[in-house]
Order: sequence, then C-alpha cells, then structure tokens
Amino acid sequence: MPIRNLIFISSLAFTAISFANSSQFGSGFGQKWIEKIQIVRKTKIWTEPTKFGEPIAELEPGVELELISYSTSGAWARVSTPKGREGYVLVRHTNLSGRRGDGPLNPGDQDAINSARLDDPMSKNREIASVQDRTLSFFDTGLNLGYGNQINRSFASGFTTGIYLDFRVATQWTLGLAYDYGYFSDSAADLLANAQTQRKSHRHFPHARVRYAESAFDFVLGIGLDIDSTNFNTQNLTTGQVITQNDAGQLVTGSERNSTLGLKIEPKYWFPIGSQSYMGLYSALQLTVNFGDGAGSFAGAPTNQVVAQFDLGLCFSKGF
Repeated sequence: MPIRNLIFISSLAFTAISFANSSQFGSGFGQKWIEKIQIVRKTKIWTEPTKFGEPIAELEPGVELELISYSTSGAWARVSTPKGREGYVLVRHTNLSGRRGDGPLNPGDQDAINSARLDDPMSKNREIASVQDRTLSFFDTGLNLGYGNQINRSFASGFTTGIYLDFRVATQWTLGLAYDYGYFSDSAADLLANAQTQRKSHRHFPHARVRYAESAFDFVLGIGLDIDSTNFNTQNLTTGQVITQNDAGQLVTGSERNSTLGLKIEPKYWFPIGSQSYMGLYSALQLTVNFGDGAGSFAGAPTNQVVAQFDLGLCFSKGF
C-alpha cells in the first residue's frame, strides 16, 4: 500500500476518534454538550459563579436554557440563553436539582469545574452570589447586640447580648448552642411608705437552639435555663436611709436568684458584608415560666406566671 494512502487512512481514523471524544466530553473550545434544562424558581443568570459576578438577566420559572456543563456536586451550572448569552445559574433553581448525581461532568470546561467545586454548598470555601441565594455553612457562629425590655417588670429596660454556634444538619436547618446575657434596671416609689426601691437584674440564658433559614430570613427557636440574679435596694425618700424590711416583714433590700425554664423565639433578616459574613437585624421574644406561691422572703416574690422579655438589635454571623 502506498505510503500516502496509509497516511490518508491514518488521518481519517485520528479525525474520527477525535470527533467522537469531543462530542462525548466537550473540547473546551466552545463545543457544547447540548441539553435543555428548565428554570423552576425565579432566579438570575450571572457572569461568574461567585459573589463577584454580575447579573445578566432575571429568569422566570419555565424558561428553558441550553446546558453547557455542570458539576455533579457543584452549586452552579453553565448555561446559554435563547439569545446566546452564556452565564451561570444556581443548580437548585433548575430541574437539575433533583438529579445532579446522574449528570456527566464536562472535563473540557475546566474553569467551570473548578468554580463549581469552590461553590459547592458542602465546601467551606464557597462564595455566594447574593443573600437571597444564601447557603448555610457547616458551622456558623454569631453575635447579638440589642436593647431589651422586661414587659412583666414594669417595662424594666437594659441591654442584651448573645453568642451562638450552629452546626448544619440539613440544607435549611441548623442545631446549636447559645448563651445570652441581659442587664436590666428599674425603680419604683411607694409614696405611702415614703420609700423607693431600685432593682437591678442580671439574666443568664444558656440554651439549645434550632434554626430554619429561607432566603435572607432566619427563624430561631431556643429552649434553656433562665437564671435571674436580682439586687434590690430600698431607701427612705426623706432621709435616704436603707430599709431592709417592709411592714409585712419581707425583705426589700438584698439579692435574690431564680432559675426557671425559658423559651425564645427569634426572627432575623440578613445583609451580606463579605464571604460567608453577614450583618442583620433581629427581634426576640423570650418567655420565662416562674413557679411560686408569692410567699417568698422578698416582697413581690414570684407567683405562677409567664414573664415576657422583648429584644431588638443588630446581629452578626460568620460561616466556616
């Protein structure tokens, strides 16, 4: 067989093999693995699969896109719009969400693969496009700083603070431990007794918490032990002399400590300030069940009742 015929046949075989490989896996030079996917939730298409990307367009449910590539474990898919614009969408906003494990990986699109790995929801290195597409971290720690008001204690006011550590147990759920501290003060005058009582309260609330996250919102439920240490100081309005007991023989100056069951309900709204970092607003309602017969040594000893505390303030969060 002439050498030129052998070269020609070899060239044809090499071309056929190369075409087959590129058709199956993608060449990385603009060749597309053609499949149509559908948007199932209102979302955006982004220039990059990171929070540094810019939105190209908003996509409504039902819009069909041409799939270029996606990672079997990634958060992003590279797509093309009907007008030929290429970009990235979150996989969980498409009908790929329920079958990512069945899809192939386009090895020719190495940039998309690397980005998808970085943006995997299970990766602590991921970036997120916006707070609306927030994905919970493996671990999340946070701080609350706020103003508090004890509704059942003559609206005694003060400041509150709290820290927490959460562990993700599902896509939108976390479990964690938290500790809250509050300082409150108020005063009341008894003109008939010609006396004034100042009350200062330190409240400690270690508790377990469960959190549900949806878009930029969090809803937190906490249950724990409310430890209340209160100092009373009663003085004569005329002389300023300290009064230790009232006419009934109950103490009106000194300290008292109660430990009771506490329940906390806490909604939050977040704003992104960095990679996996957020600042937000929160409000909280803490309910404490007090048990007693009102016959304690201190005046105003607790009876069976539910005590309410309302907080409002700023919160900060960092994911890992």
